[in-house]
Amino acid sequence: MTEPATTSGAAASSENAEPTPLTIENSEDLAALLTGPDQGPTVEQFAAEYEGRLIEFDASIGAMALHSSYSTRYDILLTYGDYSETISHGGPSFQFRDVDSDDVPDSIGVGDNVRITARVLEFDNFRLLFQLEPVATQIR
Repeated sequence: MTEPATTSGAAASSENAEPTPLTIENSEDLAALLTGPDQGPTVEQFAAEYEGRLIEFDASIGAMALHSSYSTRYDILLTYGDYSETISHGGPSFQFRDVDSDDVPDSIGVGDNVRITARVLEFDNFRLLFQLEPVATQIR
C-alpha cells in the first residue's frame, strides 16, 4: 500500500509565510512613493496595488496624540527619513491610527527616528494620510 503524499512542515510553513517586506532596496514602487509627491496618482496607485502587503523603511515621528477621548490609544504621524523641522524628504505622510499604548514603546516620541515595518491599508484622500497598520517599530 502506498502512503499518501504529505507536505513537510517546513514546506507547509514556507507556503504560508508572508512575502519579504517591500523596502527601497527591493521595490522601485516603494522608493518612488517615499521620494515622490505627497498625493496624487503615485500614492493612490501604490495604496491600491500593495494593500495588505508589508513595507519597511526609515521614518521619523512628526506628531503623536491621544486617539479621540482615549487615554491609552494613540495616533502617530510618520514621515520618510530622519526627523527635521525644516527639510521635507518628499512622499506622503503616514499614520498609525488608534494604536494601543501597550504596542508603543515608553521611550518613543516626537522627533524620534525609527525603522518601521507596517501593513499597507489605504490612502485617505481627505486627510492626505497614508494609513498603515504597525507590525514592528525600532528606534534607530
